[in-house]
Amino acid sequence: DEIGDMDVRLQAKLLQVLQDGEFQKLGSGETVKVDVRVMAATHCDLQKAIHDGGFREDLFYRLNIISLKIPPLRERKDEIQWLADYFVRKHAEPGNPIPEITPRLRQALTGHDWPGNIRELENMMRKYLVLQRDDLLIEDLKSLIPAQAANEPAQAKSVFNAAKRQAGLETVLSALESTRWNRKEAASLLHMDYKTFLYHVKKLGIEGKRSSQK
Repeated sequence: DEIGDMDVRLQAKLLQVLQDGEFQKLGSGETVKVDVRVMAATHCDLQKAIHDGGFREDLFYRLNIISLKIPPLRERKDEIQWLADYFVRKHAEPGNPIPEITPRLRQALTGHDWPGNIRELENMMRKYLVLQRDDLLIEDLKSLIPAQAANEPAQAKSVFNAAKRQAGLETVLSALESTRWNRKEAASLLHMDYKTFLYHVKKLGIEGKRSSQK
């Protein structure tokens, strides 16, 4: 995933594995033979990355046998509804009722541009499972991207802030879920001061949920 962001040194190692069909595990002198197919994904323009020196041309041609271009989610509005339903079912805790996605929330989901694509939608549905309040998610969606940006720099800044917020939400939710919503353990897992962690929990709109957890 996101092979365009791979360090150039790692690109050379991957290329060698693909060419030779073998590798050695870190710290081992044993050669392991492999016969694999590789599927790689990226949001980058790899041709531009090659021109800029950020991606190896030989690795690109080694990987680029069959190429699929998937349009961004904003160009596939008809898929948003069933993807939202899928993510709610996927992340719902076993044994708990699955909350219904209300009509007005569905309308807000369809109207959003989703600069973070499917990952942003998945995180939003995870947040809905925590909050189970469509009004909060609708307000969150409105605040992420203005309906009409005043100019391109402002729009770019808004997109960046939206992506940054989603990354923070994903990190905090993952830490909470992995510690069964123990906030002190989650803060420790993220190497974060407990008060700072609580501030981020509040800022991301998940304060007060799972009140039985510490």
